[in-house]
Amino acid sequence: MISAINNCPNSPNFTGVVPLRVFVDGQQTYDAKIIKSATRKLTSALIKPQENPNLAELFSKFDPQYKKGGYAQNARPSDFFKLIIDRYRGVFLATGEQTEIINRYGKDVGKEKLLCKERRTTNSLDLEIAKRKYSDIISTILSSAKLRFCTITDKWNLVTLNINIKGKKLENILFTT
Repeated sequence: MISAINNCPNSPNFTGVVPLRVFVDGQQTYDAKIIKSATRKLTSALIKPQENPNLAELFSKFDPQYKKGGYAQNARPSDFFKLIIDRYRGVFLATGEQTEIINRYGKDVGKEKLLCKERRTTNSLDLEIAKRKYSDIISTILSSAKLRFCTITDKWNLVTLNINIKGKKLENILFTT
């Protein structure tokens, strides 16, 4: 019997990171624009679990705290899901608390960029520090084995989320080990 659980070594939370692959018409794509589009389609569907019950049920098996009951009317997918494209490690989808952390550090970068714009400069020490902190938090999140989605059989198996797109429509998702 295979059971699915997030945060393998610790208690499950609606928080985690899963490697992501996108397939368009059966062929894997590495095009960042297509990956972003496919991820937007997935997260938009996940934010409306009542309209996509099969998708919500499958996703909740790997992220047990995912809200199958629904989200607020004005909720945005970016509040709960974050796509991370790392040049060296690959493509990942972060959920829950990890998304909140990434958003918080991203807002700090945005504030510093705005201050630089007001000063009519393109860079500052504060902006560089904010960018470094943002980069470091993403690196920490991607490096943490405790945050990875996994299945439990006789051992821990990390999973990958595969998004299948047919034409321009989200066909289905599949978790593979």
